[in-house]
Amino acid sequence: MADHFTGFVAQGFEGRILSFDEQSAHIFAEIAARRNKKELSGNVVDMMIAGIAKSVNASIATRNTKDFATSGVKLIDPWQTNS
Repeated sequence: MADHFTGFVAQGFEGRILSFDEQSAHIFAEIAARRNKKELSGNVVDMMIAGIAKSVNASIATRNTKDFATSGVKLIDPWQTNS
């Protein structure tokens, strides 16, 4: 079953899964340091996601914009209207 799932993920998400690599880790550290300096708490996983997104110049679609606000990543709140 695990092999079947691994194959499904490999085929279904090929080219669409971004890794937390060395560049992402460095950006994550910068984001975390900036938040700590401003005495802002934050979810480590959210900061890792921001590091990945920033490393590939991607936007993040999330309702949780406050944890990403100081990341420097373009945010899209799909629950917010543009009126």
